[in-house]
Amino acid sequence: MEKEYLMLKDEIMLSMKTIKNYNTMLYTVSAALFAYAFNSQNELLFLLPFVILFPMYYLITREAKQTLRIGAYMIVFLEEKTSFSWESRLYLYDNIMKNNKHAKVPMVAYFSIGCLCILLSAIYTNYSIIDYYHIALIICQITLLFTCFIMFVVKAPNYTKMKESYVLEWEQIKKHEISIKILEKNVR
Repeated sequence: MEKEYLMLKDEIMLSMKTIKNYNTMLYTVSAALFAYAFNSQNELLFLLPFVILFPMYYLITREAKQTLRIGAYMIVFLEEKTSFSWESRLYLYDNIMKNNKHAKVPMVAYFSIGCLCILLSAIYTNYSIIDYYHIALIICQITLLFTCFIMFVVKAPNYTKMKESYVLEWEQIKKHEISIKILEKNVR
C-alpha cells in the first residue's frame, strides 16, 4: 500500500512540475511574440499569444484534473490503510474552506495575458480607418475579450468541486468492487 501511495504521490509531483513547465513555456513564448509585435507595431500581431494561450490552458486544466483524480483515488483506496493522510486532510480543508481563494484553479495569469494582448492590439489599432479589416479586427478583439472572461474567470475550473466529484466516483467504484467480492463469496 505505502509503495503505491508513494508512487502516486510522485505522479502528482510530476504533474505539478509539468504545469510549472507549461506556465514557463506560456510566459516565454508570449514574451517573444510581444517583442515581435512591438518591433512590427502591427495591431494584429499583438493577438498572436492567443495561439499558445488557449492550448496551454487546455493542457494545464488536463494536468490539474489528473492530479485531482489521483488525489481522490488515494483518499478512497489508500490512506485509510497507510499512515499517510495528506490527501484526506487536504480534502477536509478544501471542504471546510469551500469559499476560500483556493477553490478555483488560478487562471489570473491567463486572463491577464489575454487582456494584455487585446489592450495592446486596441492601442495600436487605427480607429480612423473604417474598412473590412479594421471592423473584423475590432470584432475579433471584442470576441477574444469575452472569451477570455468566460474561460478564465467564469468557467475557471473549481478545484474543490472537481475533487469532490472524483472522490464520489472512486467511492462508487469501491462499493462496486465490494459488492462483486460479496457476490463471489456467496457463489462459492
